[in-house]
Amino acid sequence: MEKRRSRARLLYLIAGALIVAAVAAVYITAPEPTILTVRVIDLDSEQPLARAVVRLHVPGEDPLPAQVTDDTGVVLFQGLPARPGYELRVQAIDYALTVQSPVAVAAEQETAVEVAVPHDPGHRLYVGLNRARVAQIDTASLQVVQTVVLPGAREALVRHLQVSPDGELLYAVSGDQGHILSSKTGASQARLEVEGSIDSLELTADGRYVLAAGLAEPDPTGIMALRHLWVLDARTGRLVTDTLLSDVRAETRLATAWQSDGHDAYILRATNAAVDKVARDGPNGLPFSGMPLGITGRRQEVVLSADGQDLYWWGAGYSPEQGQLTILASISLEDGTTAYRETPAGVSAVAASPVRQELYVLNGELGILTIIDPRDDGSRTLIPAGKQPEHLVVSADGARAYVTDTERDSILVVDLDSASLIYVLPLPGEPVSLATRQKVTMG
Repeated sequence: MEKRRSRARLLYLIAGALIVAAVAAVYITAPEPTILTVRVIDLDSEQPLARAVVRLHVPGEDPLPAQVTDDTGVVLFQGLPARPGYELRVQAIDYALTVQSPVAVAAEQETAVEVAVPHDPGHRLYVGLNRARVAQIDTASLQVVQTVVLPGAREALVRHLQVSPDGELLYAVSGDQGHILSSKTGASQARLEVEGSIDSLELTADGRYVLAAGLAEPDPTGIMALRHLWVLDARTGRLVTDTLLSDVRAETRLATAWQSDGHDAYILRATNAAVDKVARDGPNGLPFSGMPLGITGRRQEVVLSADGQDLYWWGAGYSPEQGQLTILASISLEDGTTAYRETPAGVSAVAASPVRQELYVLNGELGILTIIDPRDDGSRTLIPAGKQPEHLVVSADGARAYVTDTERDSILVVDLDSASLIYVLPLPGEPVSLATRQKVTMG
């Protein structure tokens, strides 16, 4: 019995030794793992950047899962296929999005790369989402900084957004109620004190007042309703004036534009001349209230040119003489000269450059953003703009346009200098409105 036990122990020892020898042989002869080490630093201070998002991919292929740098500014990508053409993308809040390419990864060894990213506080872009949410985006790194939920109905859409000229406050309409928020934290500051349903929201150019239009007593039949124009204090939300405009169709919305000096407002009415009472006259006593060509319809927008000399009006609706129309009108504020051009159906948004004489027309049905020189009928540039683009805003420096793609729940970033789509940013919900701080020159 004792001999058997001794023999078994000997066999176990021999088997263990063989296993250890096999493991050692594999360890000694196994190839080195393929590793890419990325270190991210601040360009100026050369200090490591923690919590930077690092993405690695081969152009034309799906990117690898993103990684976040540790306290030493480092991330590791292991087990990579050895390739010479990787693209490295680094994003950190308040730093410019930085791309390094090509990055070569050698087989069976560790490759180390250092990426220096420049500090860029940039500006914030605000996106109204479904479920009463507002997403704040850093326009330098093109990342979502935070998403806040507005008080009130949690399933409501955030249909309108405006940013104060100083960039401190954000104005939002969620459902039919207006809110004043801190643009930095998203914390609620006040409510717009309106007894009714807001469906249109503007700010005066000096940032002192909020201009809201809507229905004080909604008509359950949807045919006629009492329409009001409310002027509210932009800091407290308190009502300053309440003007009854007229009995108009409930679907009708006002379109307004303000001169950059904050003195002249132009309001285009929908169906009734009563709006003329609250519209200011333009230079030389020319009135700029009214619907060009007598169109009546639900959708209209009005924007001012960068030099403040021209008013651009877009509307879609019905003309008794010509039937269904989509019209873009240019109105000179110097002499009142008006020029009309018919545009393809499906226009969803219009914007003007704040720095140059360019007009941007977004067509949601065609998925195209058109750049127009309004003073040259033949000058047009077409840019693909997603599956279902709905909303458009231009940055204060005129360098970028931001477009919502509601089908893909994303923001498209368009470089207006090169007329090209440069980035697609996924969002945590359906985008239904856009706002960014605009360039304001006070007279």
